[in-house]
Order: sequence, then structure tokens, then C-alpha cells
Amino acid sequence: MAIDSLQSAVRAFGERYARGAALGAACLAAWTLMTGVIEPSPFPLASMAGVLLLSHWFRRRALADAERRRGVLEDERDALFLARGDRAFRSVASAWAVGLAFALAVPASRAVLLDVHLRLPGALLLGVIIANFAGHASVAMAYARERR
Repeated sequence: MAIDSLQSAVRAFGERYARGAALGAACLAAWTLMTGVIEPSPFPLASMAGVLLLSHWFRRRALADAERRRGVLEDERDALFLARGDRAFRSVASAWAVGLAFALAVPASRAVLLDVHLRLPGALLLGVIIANFAGHASVAMAYARERR
């Protein structure tokens, strides 16, 4: 009984990583909204694209570091949670792309998206970051539901 309560108090690697990654994605989304959509600038936009390209490597590196310290950290349950996060990512990314396509089809919103250089690429990048947030938040919520 005491061991069960101790194990439930210790968060799994996947849950810790998902919470941190969701917070990081939320911050990146806010930064990208400001520097990629509202007032687009080439360097911040390129740096956010670079962070997104490296995001898969961040998780692999964190997992490798944690495994070196503690041994095996993931099991079948983690694979199910990650699959749920992947589905959330794909759903949000798809919805964002469809919404952006509709926005480009309407002349008034198309003018807003295309009148400032780099605003459309910023909006595309923002959609990917928001989809990443949704995926990580979905994984974190799956862990939290399982803990109850």
C-alpha cells in the first residue's frame, strides 16, 4: 500500500516531458504570434522553424539522458499515450490548415494574411506549434487521467 502511494507520487518520464514540452510549445506559440504573425521578422521566424525541426530530437535526448540515470523508462502504456498525442497533433494541424485555406479563400482575410511580408509563413508555423502544444497537452492529460 505504501509503495503504491509512493509510485503514484512519482511522475513518469513521459508525463514530466509532456508537461514541460506543452509549456514550451505554449511559449513558442505566443512568441511566434508576436514575431511571425503580428509583426513578422525573418530571424525569429527562422529560429522558430529551427526549434520545430529539432523538437523530436529534444525528446529523444531527454529520454536517453533519463535512461542513462535510471534504466528503462517507457512501456506499452507510454506508447499508447504518445499515439494519442500524435492523433491530437494531426487533428489540430489538419484543422489549422483547413482554416487557413478558408481564410485565404475569403478576400478580406486573404488581404490581411498577404499584405505583410512573412505573415502567411508565420501563420503556417504558428499552426504547427499549436498542433505540437495540443499533442504534448494530450499526452500530459492522459498521464494525469491514469494517475487518478
